[in-house]
Amino acid sequence: MYEQIGDTKNALHYLKAYKSLRDSLYNQKMVGKLYQDQLSFREELKDTQIAFLNRERMQQESEIKRREIINNILVVLVALTIVLLFTVYRSGQRRKRINRLLTEHQEELKLQSKELKQLNQVKDKFLSIVSHDLRAPLNSLSSILDLMDRKHITPEEFDQLNKELRLQFNHTKSLMNNLLDWALLQMEKLKINVESIDLHRHVEENLLLLRSLHLKDIEIKNQIPTDLKAMADANMLNLILRNLVMNSIKFTKPGGTITISATPNQTEIVISVADNGVGIDEQIQKMLFEKTSTFTTVGTSNERGTGLGLILCKEFIEKHGGRIWLESEAGKGSTFFFTLDKPS
Repeated sequence: MYEQIGDTKNALHYLKAYKSLRDSLYNQKMVGKLYQDQLSFREELKDTQIAFLNRERMQQESEIKRREIINNILVVLVALTIVLLFTVYRSGQRRKRINRLLTEHQEELKLQSKELKQLNQVKDKFLSIVSHDLRAPLNSLSSILDLMDRKHITPEEFDQLNKELRLQFNHTKSLMNNLLDWALLQMEKLKINVESIDLHRHVEENLLLLRSLHLKDIEIKNQIPTDLKAMADANMLNLILRNLVMNSIKFTKPGGTITISATPNQTEIVISVADNGVGIDEQIQKMLFEKTSTFTTVGTSNERGTGLGLILCKEFIEKHGGRIWLESEAGKGSTFFFTLDKPS
């Protein structure tokens, strides 16, 4: 309008104002557009970052799941390995236990076989004793009685046979007692009644009985202290003393001496039966206390024996928790030792 009226000054002024305003609006529009573009870029960047983070998170979750699966597999494998090792261990222990039981069973069978063999040997020994050592004296007695009945023996001959008959009778009586005690012992029917016993008095009672038999002209000394006591079953102690003294009488010549003594120590009493007889050879000593041994020898006056007496002594002493042994030298006599507990 100013240009048409020729007012160039105002026309120029408004032209400049127009251009300035147009440039300002253009700049604002550009700034807005740039701002919008920046916002869009930021949004896209955020979306990209979110997508990246989501993708990374998914990858991490996937990795975690994969590791969980691997860990679970490892746990299962470890558990299976432990179960397998435990099963192998249990199997090994069971195998060892079975092997041990088999070994014990085999040892038990061997022991039973050995015991059965010993029992058969003992049975044979018992039958041998019964068939020979009992039958022979009875046959002799029967023959002598038959001769007496037929008046084929003179009084002088009878007096001579009387001593032999006495010896055979005493031997048979002792053998019968030993056999009965042995049988009861094998059947475990003997009961032990342990009590405090006056050793000196107990030994003296047994020696009085043995002296009354007039077996030989042998001096028997009781050197046990009068106040000494020991724990023992009276009946079993009688059998032990009589068998040991009878054994010493058997192998001691007339005029010899048998001495019974005892020595106490801290826990037990050692009782000894010593003689100055013919002694016992070292090889024979090893067989005297064997249950299955059939070894026996004839005494100095042709006394017969079975070897059963010393075996009974050993078993009875062991029933008391004691020990028995001997010291002997051929030609110089023998000493039998056994132990008994002291009274508490």
